[in-house]
Amino acid sequence: MSKSLLSLTRSHNNPPNPHIAHQILHVARAISEILQTQKGPPLEDRLDDLFSSTEVLISEAAPTVLGRAHDADAALAFLHWVRRRSSGRLPCPLACSSLLCLLAKMKRFPEIDFLLEDMKTQEKAPTFEAYNGLLIAYSKSGLLEKALCVYSVMKEQNRWFPDVFACNSLLGLLVNRRRFDLSMKLYEEMLERDNNADHYSSCIVVRGLCLEGKINEAKRLIEERFGENCVPNIVFYNTLIDGYCKTGQIQKAFVLFRDMKSKGFEPSLVTYGILINGCCKRTDFESIDRLLREVQEMGMRPNTQIYNSIVDAHCKQGAVFEATAILKRMIGTGFLPDVVTYNALISGFCQNGKVVEAERILRKAMREDMSPNKLSYTPLVHGYCKQGAVSEASRLLLEMVQKGHAPDLVTYGALIHGLVVSGSLDAAMAVRVKMAERGTHPDAGVYNVLMSALLKKGRVSDAKGLLAEMLDHNVVPDKFIYATLVDGFVRSGNLEEAKRVFGLTSERGVKPCVVLYNAMIKGYCEFRRMGDAIACIDRMRFEGLQPDRITYNTVIDGYMRQIDVDGAMRIFREMLEQRCEPNIVTYTALINGFCNNGDLHRAFKLFREIRCNGLAPNVVTYTTMIRGFCRAGEVGSSLSLLEEMLIDKCKPNNFTYNYIIDALVHCKQRVEGKCLMSTAFASMALDGWDLRTAAYNATVLCLCKHGMLENAMELEEEMLRKGCSPDCVTFVSLVHGLHRRGRLEEWRGLVSCDFERRELEIARKYASLIDDHLCRGVKSEASKILESLLLEESAEVSVI
Repeated sequence: MSKSLLSLTRSHNNPPNPHIAHQILHVARAISEILQTQKGPPLEDRLDDLFSSTEVLISEAAPTVLGRAHDADAALAFLHWVRRRSSGRLPCPLACSSLLCLLAKMKRFPEIDFLLEDMKTQEKAPTFEAYNGLLIAYSKSGLLEKALCVYSVMKEQNRWFPDVFACNSLLGLLVNRRRFDLSMKLYEEMLERDNNADHYSSCIVVRGLCLEGKINEAKRLIEERFGENCVPNIVFYNTLIDGYCKTGQIQKAFVLFRDMKSKGFEPSLVTYGILINGCCKRTDFESIDRLLREVQEMGMRPNTQIYNSIVDAHCKQGAVFEATAILKRMIGTGFLPDVVTYNALISGFCQNGKVVEAERILRKAMREDMSPNKLSYTPLVHGYCKQGAVSEASRLLLEMVQKGHAPDLVTYGALIHGLVVSGSLDAAMAVRVKMAERGTHPDAGVYNVLMSALLKKGRVSDAKGLLAEMLDHNVVPDKFIYATLVDGFVRSGNLEEAKRVFGLTSERGVKPCVVLYNAMIKGYCEFRRMGDAIACIDRMRFEGLQPDRITYNTVIDGYMRQIDVDGAMRIFREMLEQRCEPNIVTYTALINGFCNNGDLHRAFKLFREIRCNGLAPNVVTYTTMIRGFCRAGEVGSSLSLLEEMLIDKCKPNNFTYNYIIDALVHCKQRVEGKCLMSTAFASMALDGWDLRTAAYNATVLCLCKHGMLENAMELEEEMLRKGCSPDCVTFVSLVHGLHRRGRLEEWRGLVSCDFERRELEIARKYASLIDDHLCRGVKSEASKILESLLLEESAEVSVI
């Protein structure tokens, strides 16, 4: 019998004597050297030669070899050699457990699974140390189910309880995964055993309670563990303060902060960072500045993370220039911005529509050797799409891919949303196909954006096709999808289909929301079924939902469209009784109803009440009231209201212009009023002007008077499209507008200056009219330009 075979078969029931023990150590060192050496004969031959020259059994050496191993691959190679020499049998449980501990440290989970399965088959149970190591490895790697399985096996099969470090690892994972019920159960089991819970264990559970919003329970746990009004260290204080900040209870956070200082605990930079982050969420920049001063007084310097929170807070407020100032301050104190800083700035500039500036920030970050990520590119892709610059968005998406960042659902979602906003619906639909081809399937949010856009375009069949696709991919429609469908079918005039979809929500177990009810109520109002709309509100309340401002506004508008003033006012009073504050939409709906009912007195009275309630009329409100006056033949009142609108810097729209111009053209009596617009129009009418041209000219003049030059120029273009040629009065009005905006040097680029002397004389008359109204008779720059043109005309005539 060979010596190598004998080494496998020799009985080893008794522990080796000291001489053999020394030999085992010697052999283990030799095996370690063999496993680490890649050169020479094959591994198997070298191991065979080693054991043929020693009395040590392989089974005796295996636990020591695997217990001393540091290289998982080498240890596995040794195990495979052992198994081949023993007909597939594993070495003793101690050796296998040593290997499990090594594999756990190296996080070699597939090999762990194979070894555990083999050990189970051969009835070799892991040791306590091996289970403990596995529990730590699984917990730190986020493998919750495996960690819980190990914990259960240790307790139920072996009557073992993991050590405190292993328990804390599992406890931390449970809290991070928001499994608060299991974390509390584990913590209670730890407390039942002496020395199985330490300060760190308690702190993990306190953090979990704070994450759950149960700050008072967290404080109570601390008191039960350490004594009344006793917070043992600054870590616990920071955890509680962070809990208050994350739940929006910033004042309580500051109370605890002061309590901490009064008990002799010195706040750390972490403490200040938590408080500053909490203030950032409330955009309390005054408190932030105070905390920053305190940090500096204590000899500390804010770090990059703190500055990032402040930059991000300013960006979310739209204050991108303030955010840039913070960036400069950050660099001045010696802290360099990181990719998080630049991402916040990129997102902030994009939200403010400054996409080109945002891309400059991206390029600056790249020049500073920072690697942009998906969060750098996604806002830019979305921003360019919103502005209709699809090619720029596509360029950045391609660059992102080339940098090794595969677009994810967020990026694709941003691109699709941006394309929809820019009106490129078919391109958005094509992106949906591409993303699915690349393994990223749309979620309910993406489908919602697309279906909403399709339904608004009247493409009902395409929207239904998307719904079918969504269901085929097991994407469950949420309440917002149903709201989109209800609204879309209402828009397409199919109330019955809208009702059917609304009814499906209860069948599918989807709890309706206010948005969904509002869509259905809107449908009933559109179809003049006010009884059904009110019944829908009653059902809404029955399900525990309260009507919001949109609900009330929709029903008020519905009643007013039917000229049911009493019904509208009843809902308005109910709205006030329910402490739901009306907004400008509410008042506009009521004013529109009164105007349609011919009750201009009540409409105008309500219009004047708007400011008393802390609101300001918008373009729709003004235009509604102007339309009411125009239809009632009170053109002078409509012109006065237009003047008021422009004084408020509320820009008119095409509807406003059309109501005013049509009213002036069809007015059967002289337009009364002392405003410049009515005076100018009346004068042109007497001078024989075409009334529509005179109306346009008077409106252009009014806009220029109030500094709205761009709007005046847009109206001049509209004037041309409607077949009315701009003339010398248009010219003098625009020159006056240029003067008001400090751009007088541009006057030669306006309406053709090649006027005859008669036209220039007429223009001078209207320039004087403007001077009388606005300059108290003093000659304006516009008048001086006309005088110079008249002199040039006279000079040319004299030469001829």
